[in-house]
Amino acid sequence: MDAIDTLLTRGVETIYPSREALEKVLRSGKKLKLYQGFDPTGTLLHIGHAVGFRKLRQFQDLGHEVIFLIGDGTGQAGDPSGKKRSRDKYLTSEELRHNGKDYVLQSAKIMRFNGPNPVRILYNGDWLNKLNLKDILEIAGHFTFQQILERDLYQERLKSGTDVTLREFM
Repeated sequence: MDAIDTLLTRGVETIYPSREALEKVLRSGKKLKLYQGFDPTGTLLHIGHAVGFRKLRQFQDLGHEVIFLIGDGTGQAGDPSGKKRSRDKYLTSEELRHNGKDYVLQSAKIMRFNGPNPVRILYNGDWLNKLNLKDILEIAGHFTFQQILERDLYQERLKSGTDVTLREFM
């Protein structure tokens, strides 16, 4: 097995559109750009994040561009995923950026942020916080209320009579 076979089989359940399609691209020598994003609403990553980091490190070792995306913009909305109720406090951009630095330090145990082909760090607040009302309304026009409401987390909260704030919904 070579490094590409290992990348495509170890710790992998499903590849979209297919393993064969990705293998063809990888073996062609084309370099990919991959990212993993995190809304740093706390200061600690959990062990589950290591799965993604290890896979990204494999791509990094093969010369592909890896981006560590810190969601200091999306984190301000207070992602409701896995939450049984609305957040009591929403973090500021500054708090989220501080937490993001902790995430980088922790993930550096697996991924390389220095040396050859370092992981790039991007903050989505750099572009999201520049959006104006017209921009937001344009984006919102691509989704229906029903599409968003179908998400399990909203259904569970609605069935239990728990509020969903417009901030979370957006």
